Amino acid sequence: MQIQSNNKNSNGKGQTAIELAVFGAVLVFIIGAIVQQSMTANHFQDQQLKVLRMAMLESHMFSEGLKGTGRVVKCGGNLNLSSAEEEGDGTRSRNTASVMLIEDRLSVGSAKYAEINRSPYVAQANATHSRNIYLPLDPGECHNLPIFDMYINGIHFPFLLSDFARHTVAPDPNDGQYYVYAKIPNHASFSAEWDTSDESFDLDRDGDADVPPARRGLLIGGIPTNGNYFSWQWHKVRVGTESFEEIAAYDVDGDLKEETILDVAQGSLGAPVITVVDSQEGDVDFTSTDYDALMGQPEQGVQRENMEMYTRVKRGDGGAEGTYLLIEEGKLFALDDAGGQEVRSVRRKDQIDVISRAIRLSRNTGRFCSLDYRVRQPTVDGGPNPVEVCVPQASLCYETANIDKTCMAPDPGGLNEVTGDPRTVDLRKYPLIYVRSRIEDRRGRKWLLKVDRDPTVGFLN
Repeated sequence: MQIQSNNKNSNGKGQTAIELAVFGAVLVFIIGAIVQQSMTANHFQDQQLKVLRMAMLESHMFSEGLKGTGRVVKCGGNLNLSSAEEEGDGTRSRNTASVMLIEDRLSVGSAKYAEINRSPYVAQANATHSRNIYLPLDPGECHNLPIFDMYINGIHFPFLLSDFARHTVAPDPNDGQYYVYAKIPNHASFSAEWDTSDESFDLDRDGDADVPPARRGLLIGGIPTNGNYFSWQWHKVRVGTESFEEIAAYDVDGDLKEETILDVAQGSLGAPVITVVDSQEGDVDFTSTDYDALMGQPEQGVQRENMEMYTRVKRGDGGAEGTYLLIEEGKLFALDDAGGQEVRSVRRKDQIDVISRAIRLSRNTGRFCSLDYRVRQPTVDGGPNPVEVCVPQASLCYETANIDKTCMAPDPGGLNEVTGDPRTVDLRKYPLIYVRSRIEDRRGRKWLLKVDRDPTVGFLN
């Protein structure tokens, strides 16, 4: 017996099936990519709106005295001061609230046991409430010093941006007088103070002028096109003179950055003692420049190269150690005596993600840990201390007892990032906080299909 087939018709059906399979898979992939990108953009937009609301709320609550009332706030370790806000007065600590929000959210995708990868979402916002915008800052008012709020996976880090400091001015070796320096811009309104001497244009004050004489002219009128006018110079002022009172910010400590002067007193030996607010004495220094990096100052803030993620799968339902990444498929069961039979597919997990990232501070102010890194402070800025462990060596943060805890330690040293030379280790300078975020993940998915009335499926009792 000879069997004949219509090859033409069979080939057409096969080609159609192949085309549907290929283009169907491509279409599903495109739809999945669109959904993934839309969800990612939605998460990022949600993060931005959330951090803006947080900044506005922080500025309003602290300015109006609705938050932080009665809290005892410690300054940095320079003068060992602390103070408390009086009832209902409000503070200037968040006049311009700056909030950074870092969250490690699950990525949008489809994995075997539901999505396990995480993506960091970072957003920052500033907001100003004007109630205390002109409130003056007096010496010793720690609760009025500016604060930068950082939230990492729900943990709050209130970083101090400046601190009180007291400096005794040394006499000038040439005439024995006491001088401080101010930066003045190249503008016609400063024509009386503008000086074209080498000392005024010795920008790093090492004894050698850094600006050639041809570029030291005073700018009068419009903007020059030949570029022969330098934008600023150092103005040397003797302490206690009338011209000294006219400027509020001077470089008092010789770090080439200006401090705000609060009080001038006479020392025991006749030298002036100046109390200042110094933006370089807080937890974080936002005034660092390329010159600071050249002098060996490492990059501060969240470190890009120190991020790690550890995952631990918890014990299962039976209580035994082991994996808890579970798949149950094709189970049949009766809901009651009437019997509703179903097919289900369950994918679930129970795990903990420990995400570690490092934050480098400008100095140890003693607010999170003691100056020798051996004692943990119970509170910071009137709230709980986010640092869980203080250790005198950075390697101790990676021991078994501390690997999952937020840990603060001194700078382990290293190389100057610009010159490559060894960096001098100072216990108070550039400490590291290893932030360990512990995130529990019990997410999963379940697919359920009722089949007791499906005529194409027959079950045997």
